[in-house]
Amino acid sequence: MGRRATAIASAHSTLAGSNKPRREAQLASGTHQITARRLLESSSPGRYTGGFPRGPDRAASRRVGVAESILPQRRTVYYSGHVQGVGFRFTARRIAGRFHVSGYVQNLDDGRVLLVAEGATEELDQFLAAIARELGRHIDNVQHAAGPARGEFEAFDIRYA
Repeated sequence: MGRRATAIASAHSTLAGSNKPRREAQLASGTHQITARRLLESSSPGRYTGGFPRGPDRAASRRVGVAESILPQRRTVYYSGHVQGVGFRFTARRIAGRFHVSGYVQNLDDGRVLLVAEGATEELDQFLAAIARELGRHIDNVQHAAGPARGEFEAFDIRYA
């Protein structure tokens, strides 16, 4: 049995013993299948390839009502404080490698750092929390906006102005 089939079979066996109502079990099953497929098809470990579900994944997500937490989202975050000259961009890129996110981080002329990231809502929340934990001592203010993902990034990179 391949890795994909093993991951999906594991999700189904976990759900089989639960007391969840049928609809919740279908939702969780569909969520795991799409997440497992995306993880296995990603080009390298720790990198989210971005984009919306296509083909069978897209049809399955509509059929079982996939939770919003796995639908791709875009976050635009402006960090201010002493965020330049302290390795912020390189640390952000290193942290991004631990999550399935794509996008970029860039220094701005006004002394702030711009971070644009796309991925599943839960992944983005965890990614931004990790940045706050590791770089919080340098951050004075955070401005952020959320919207639908555009699927324009292959990986998480540093951009230079």
